[in-house]
Amino acid sequence: MDTEMADLRAASLETLLQLVGAGFGCTLVPALVVQGSWTTDSGIIARKLQLKDAYRRVQFVFRKTFPRKKEIEALADVIQSQLPNTVRKL
Repeated sequence: MDTEMADLRAASLETLLQLVGAGFGCTLVPALVVQGSWTTDSGIIARKLQLKDAYRRVQFVFRKTFPRKKEIEALADVIQSQLPNTVRKL
């Protein structure tokens, strides 16, 4: 690997996809990230991962003393209610 490329990092999914679109490699991202018109003409080719048992687990984690537990639970409810049919709750 080229030394310049070895130090190339992204702090967000959007930045990571911009790097891929600019020809700096490939990556695995959730399908939700590449949906929408903003990826049109970005140079990104999305392919479905062909592994039947592949999955990703996403969790909200917070301290017992976190003062806004109800808000986190409300956000989790909103997210779960908006999941596309390609995502299932475990």
